[in-house]
Amino acid sequence: MTKAMVMLLPLFALVGCQIHSAQYSALDVGVANNQPCFIVPTTSLSGALTATAPTITRLNGSQWQVLTPGATWQPTRTITAGDCTGWPEINWQPGVYDIAFKVSTKDRATRYAARFVVQQNGDGKIAVHQQE
Repeated sequence: MTKAMVMLLPLFALVGCQIHSAQYSALDVGVANNQPCFIVPTTSLSGALTATAPTITRLNGSQWQVLTPGATWQPTRTITAGDCTGWPEINWQPGVYDIAFKVSTKDRATRYAARFVVQQNGDGKIAVHQQE
């Protein structure tokens, strides 16, 4: 009996554990008007979507530099899943960037994030390459 209790103790301990989903969902990155833009997948949310102001950081050497102060930077905006939403207020230069923001519907909210590289050719046209 004691042996059975010792063997079942780890099982009971694991039953109380919760599995947490990833903190951020994947966000697609594109280019519109020679600026990076961001696409919430159409399969994840539908209807009227409200996006919070993004937090955008750029890798500067070995340090991440915050380009936006998050929610205090600009008010929320209405977006549509599948559309490319940009923030032209940012001076996008070649480099590695992270972006994160929350998208809400009436019933739920999802946080999105992406890491991407901005490259610029000799004509000033940019291209983005998503890393994560």
